[in-house]
Amino acid sequence: MMLERSSVLDLSVGVLKVSYVYARYIPFVISGLMFIGTFLFMVISPTGDIPEMLDMPDLDGSFGIMIWFALLLSVIYPLVNVVDMKVS
Repeated sequence: MMLERSSVLDLSVGVLKVSYVYARYIPFVISGLMFIGTFLFMVISPTGDIPEMLDMPDLDGSFGIMIWFALLLSVIYPLVNVVDMKVS
């Protein structure tokens, strides 16, 4: 889409329609799969926070900051996409 907007590439109308439809909905699919995968990793991981929190010992867990960022990103990304769709 960027190449078409900058007039580097000339695409047919059919290809552009498909591209815009996918650009609108694919972020929700990707972030949903990312959220499910991250959450399943958190549940299945034997040394993770969620199994420890079920017994409620201490609140210090073993998940790295990357796992929490992945979970946060999978929630924030669709919200940013909705704002971007309303702006453009």
